This record gives sequence, C-alpha cells and structure tokens, in this order.
Amino acid sequence: MRHHHHSGQQCACDPPEALRIAARRGGPPGAERPPAVPPFRLLGPLEVVDDRGEVITPSAQKIRQCLALLLLNANRVTPSASLMEELWAGSPPPSDLTTLRTYVYHLRKTLLRVCRPGQGEVTLTTRTPGYLLRIDPRLLDVTLFEDHLARGRSALESGDLPRASGILAAGGRLWTGPALVDVGWGTALEAQAARLEELRMTALALRIEADLKLGRHHELVAELRWLVACHPLNEWLYGRLMEALSRSGRRGEALAVYRKLRSVLADQLGLEPSAELSSLQQAILGCPPPPAAEGRQIGALAQVAVGSRLSRP
Repeated sequence: MRHHHHSGQQCACDPPEALRIAARRGGPPGAERPPAVPPFRLLGPLEVVDDRGEVITPSAQKIRQCLALLLLNANRVTPSASLMEELWAGSPPPSDLTTLRTYVYHLRKTLLRVCRPGQGEVTLTTRTPGYLLRIDPRLLDVTLFEDHLARGRSALESGDLPRASGILAAGGRLWTGPALVDVGWGTALEAQAARLEELRMTALALRIEADLKLGRHHELVAELRWLVACHPLNEWLYGRLMEALSRSGRRGEALAVYRKLRSVLADQLGLEPSAELSSLQQAILGCPPPPAAEGRQIGALAQVAVGSRLSRP
C-alpha cells in the first residue's frame, strides 16, 4: 500500500499567530540568527534549489521518493534493495534495476546544478550494495535542524535560557510544513517522516519550556491555544497553556482549559487527566499561580511532549 503525507497528519501546526510571535521574539543581542536557507529541503515540501536560487525539484513522483530517501541517508550507502522496496513495496516491475538506474541518472543531472562555494560538490556515486550521496551537512535542512535541537537542548540543560530559546526557535523556522508533505510514502519514508515530526514536537516543547522560564507566558498563550487545537489529546500542551494563562492572571480561563481537556479525554479515550495536570489544577484553585517549571526534568519533558497521548488524527 502506498502512503501519502498530507497537512492533516501529525505536525506542530504553523498558525499565523505562532509565526508572528516567533518573528517578534528577537531575543537579546547576540541571539541565534536564522540559518541560511539550505538548497535541499525535506522539512515541508521537498525542494531542491540550484546555486542561482531556482527551484529544480524533480517532478516525477518515483524520482522524488528516491531523492528523499537518499537525502535522509546522506553520506551513508543506501542499498539498492532499500530503494526498490521504498519505490515498489515488494511488487517491482520486471525492469526494476534498470528503472532505478534511470532514476539515479536523472538525479545526478539535477545534483550537478547544486553547488555552494566552499562547501564542496554534491555527488551521487555507485557504491556496493547501492548508492552513496555525499553532501555537506549544511546543505540539508534536516541536519541543520537536528544540530539546532541538540544545541538548544544542551543550552537549556545548562541553564542558558535565552540562548536555548533562540537556538530552538531558529531551528523551528527551518520547517515550512509537515515533513515530506508532498512526497509519496513507502515504508522507509513513512518511518522517517514520523521520526522527524517527533523531533519537531520535542524541539517545540523545549522552546516553550525555555520561554515559560523566561517569563514569556503572555506571548505564549496564543501559540499554545493553537497547538492545543492541533493536538487535542496532548496533555503536556494543555498543561503549559494552563500555566501560561494562570501566570498571566487568567485563572478562570486556565481552569476552563482543564475542564475542556477532561471532557475530551473522557469522551474520546475514557481517561482522566494525568496526575501532573490534576496537581496543576489544584495549584490554580489554591490561588497562587503555579511556579515556573524549574523542577521538571528535560528528559521527562520530551517524553511527555511526544508520548503516547500525543494527538494522532
């Protein structure tokens, strides 16, 4: 069975409100600048851009699948068998190997047009048992994003909140939509797209955590409302919205968010809110606003943010 990603799939959702908030959040002097737009993009629609800025993405669906898998395995050998399984799901045409070589030939012609001074050539070579795509990691949005996530997590763990927020926000701006949104999926690409979306949610959760600790609860409210609408079963997001509202002096709205979550969980899953959410509700009812999330562990945070109750339409 072939799969195709669409905008309704699991994603962090990019509402106009959130984008405007992110654009205004410039941070202190020396804050992380947005990375240069790389020529190979998978975090949204598949795009390849040549050295003149012209979009030269292949239009044929099978070639796009082949390119996407090679990019996700950049600087590692991708076996021909893996490419054929991705393209034909166990039902290859009689001329499968010849057809695959034709796709690689077309990709090589496309890659010749992508060049960045000082960053080396992009080459696709035959290497037993398949093909090796050599590419500078700075040319691919996925590797840039993963670097931002690692550096942002490290800054947050070391207590450098402004730097953590800036790095994670800059990494988030590399996304232009759900991963591989316009590429047909086989088994391998489906797994890769799910992995990337989980990483996106982790980076988003860590950035929200940093912003709450920085006292940016007022400006987070609109973004969190939108995210809750996108992920109606994600308890972690509800909790951060309750926290942001309460710390903004809007306790009544925070309690209304809890009631909505309780209703949604009961109706759809037959569950009650988690102990963390119940404790947060009790703290809000007790008058003092909940403290900034200084006691939460980053590892637990990421697990909650992308855990089993994450909304999956």
